[in-house]
Amino acid sequence: MNDLARRIAENLAQVRSRIEAAAKRSGRSADSVALVAVTKYVSVEMAAAAVAAGCHDLGESRPQELWAKAAALADSNIRWHMVGHLQRNKVRRTLPLVHLIQSVDSKRLLSAIDDEAAGLGRRIDVLVEVNICGDAAKTGLPPDALEPLLQRAQALDHVRVRGLMGMARLEGDAEAARRDFAALRSLRDRLESRVTPRGSLSELSMGMSGDFEQAIEEGATIVRLGSVLFEGLEGSQCSPWNPIPKAPFFPCGLTPRPAATKSKASAPAACKFRSPRHPKKAKPTKPSSACWPNRSGCERARSNLSPARRGPENGF
Repeated sequence: MNDLARRIAENLAQVRSRIEAAAKRSGRSADSVALVAVTKYVSVEMAAAAVAAGCHDLGESRPQELWAKAAALADSNIRWHMVGHLQRNKVRRTLPLVHLIQSVDSKRLLSAIDDEAAGLGRRIDVLVEVNICGDAAKTGLPPDALEPLLQRAQALDHVRVRGLMGMARLEGDAEAARRDFAALRSLRDRLESRVTPRGSLSELSMGMSGDFEQAIEEGATIVRLGSVLFEGLEGSQCSPWNPIPKAPFFPCGLTPRPAATKSKASAPAACKFRSPRHPKKAKPTKPSSACWPNRSGCERARSNLSPARRGPENGF
C-alpha cells in the first residue's frame, strides 16, 4: 500500500469510528448509515485509493466529472451517486452509470429520468432534493412543493423515490444544522403519513464533513463526505481555505474577455444635453456574466461559515 492509500485508509477508519459513535447515540448501528465519498475535487488516483480502502460509494456533483471518473475506474466495484444538479440533457448519458440520483428537484427532471429509464429497461432509484433552510442560493424544492412531485412519481413506472436529500444552512453552528436536519426528518414523516406508503421514504441523505455527526443523530441514513477524507492530501483541492478549483470553470466553455476600457484621449467630452444631436454614450460591451466564476459570492459566503463546517461537498 502506498502512502496515499495508507493515509486515505486511516482517514476512512477515523470517519467510520465517528459514524459508529453517532449512530450509537441515536440508538442505531453503524450499518444503518451509508458513507458516500464525494470526489468532486480529487483525482482519479485518489478516488481509486478510497475504493481500495473499502469505500465503494462515490459521489459527484457534476455529470461530466462522473462520466470521466466512471470511465477511468470502470473495472472497480463502485456505486456512483449523483449528488449535484442534473440537467435533463445529461440524463441519458448519466443513467447507465449511477446507483442513485440524490438531486431530483423538479417534475420535468423526474419525467425525463423515467423516459430514459424505460429505454434502458431499468427502474431508477432517486432522492428528492429539498431546500429545507429556504436559502435562495441553494437548489432543491421548497417543502410545500414536495407533495405534487411525489404524487406524480407514483404514476411513473421506471422511477422510485426512496427518500429525501438536503443540506443545512451555511451560516450558523452545529445546533443550527441539527435543527435543519430535524426539520427534514419531520417533513419526511409527514409525507409518509399523507402521500406515500409508510416506509417508502426510507432514505435521508443529510450531513457533510462539518456536520455529519449531528445529521446521523437526527436520523440520516446517508452522509456525503469529502474534505474529512481527502483534505490535505497531494492531488486534492479539498481544503476549507481553498475551496475553489485552481482552474476556473466557465459554463459556456469560453475564456472570458476582459472588459473594454476607455482612455482619456479617446473619450468624448462630457455632454450637458440629452437630445438627438447629443445622444448618450454607448457603454462598452462586457462578457457574459455566465463566463465568470462567482468568486466574490463564494468568498462572502465562506466568510460567514464557521471553520468546522467549511468543506467542498457544499461548495465551500
